[in-house]
Amino acid sequence: MLRCLLLAALSAAAAASTCSLYALSDDAATCGQSDLDCKYATFAKAFQKQLKDGTCPDHGYSVKEGTETKHVPVVGDITITTFGKNVTLLAGSTCSLYALSDDAATCGQS
Repeated sequence: MLRCLLLAALSAAAAASTCSLYALSDDAATCGQSDLDCKYATFAKAFQKQLKDGTCPDHGYSVKEGTETKHVPVVGDITITTFGKNVTLLAGSTCSLYALSDDAATCGQS
């Protein structure tokens, strides 16, 4: 019984030691998120000033678009998952499309 409690406590401690950090792209079109050991969160935030505590889905970016690996001093290699926003067009909504001519002298719209 004691062994089960000890394993449960160690599992809870391991789960609690993972922190999620996120940052929005300059144009706010995408969000990058990393889940790393909490002891490195301060170093990661010092390296990348835009990082904040939390997850991309919690901030409206729920469509997974890909991953990349980035080297961060002290922390090492971290995996960054990129998320986009879920865009839904409502039934009956309209969109305008346009195109510029090669010389940008005229614009067509539909």
